[in-house]
Amino acid sequence: MLKTITENGFTIPFKYRAAQPGNIFAFFGEFDSAILTIQASYDSGESFITLERDGEIFQVVEPSIYQINVGRCFLRFSVSNAGPSTEIKVNIA
Repeated sequence: MLKTITENGFTIPFKYRAAQPGNIFAFFGEFDSAILTIQASYDSGESFITLERDGEIFQVVEPSIYQINVGRCFLRFSVSNAGPSTEIKVNIA
């Protein structure tokens, strides 16, 4: 699944089911100072929880790859501080 994000705000939530032990999330493209976070919902998209890592909000600020396992849920990406050339691509494999 490939998603492209170009502006501040939230993506449309999508159904997600992690493979075991987790899917690979590749973040690439032009960040232009943008900060991307991931949010999960376990109540069909009624409310979202921002993912944390080691007690801190998990933020992606440059091209990188992570293995993420959050189980079955709805996911959405949140972007803040996007610049005029922001074009973040997210590939989930």
